[in-house]
Amino acid sequence: MTKVDVCNIALGRIGRKAAITSLTENSTEARACNRIWDMVRQSLLREFTWSFSHRVELLAQSTDTVPGWQYLYAYPSDCLQALRVFNEVTAELRGEQAKWDVLTVGNNTFIACNVELAYLEYTADRTDPDSWTTQFSDCLAWRLAFELAMPLTGDQNLRNSCWQLYMNIGSMARTTNAAEKNVEAFKERRYLDARK
Repeated sequence: MTKVDVCNIALGRIGRKAAITSLTENSTEARACNRIWDMVRQSLLREFTWSFSHRVELLAQSTDTVPGWQYLYAYPSDCLQALRVFNEVTAELRGEQAKWDVLTVGNNTFIACNVELAYLEYTADRTDPDSWTTQFSDCLAWRLAFELAMPLTGDQNLRNSCWQLYMNIGSMARTTNAAEKNVEAFKERRYLDARK
């Protein structure tokens, strides 16, 4: 599936019969899609930790310093949302996170923390539709339909319907995505081990 495919699905959902062939073509539909594409895609990626955009990376330590923090690490260029900072010692302590913050010093963004040799768990900005799940693409098409409904049709009822369908499809997609991990079982095991 391509960007154009997702946009054409969204356009079809609001009753636009003409399909686009490119986001840069000279049509009202293409200009509308192109204007909101990145904003809507990134917003949807940030709403939930999708498995295909969930990354862990060893952070690059900076020589810069900020009072109150032992370490500054470079913010990954593809990071949309920082989720957790940890190291090899604290990796399993999901419920007991170290303190950290995202700071801008000069023109650079950093992860500030007191964790040596830190890793960052984060949501990556995945732009390639081939890397997305079909459910994410479906959610994205409904979210685009919601955003496009008013500018292209002026129909508030259609816009509201698109939002409701986006929420329903999104809920199912998140449930399916969440089934691909087993973090809670680990927490329960730690609790039971501690009681022995």
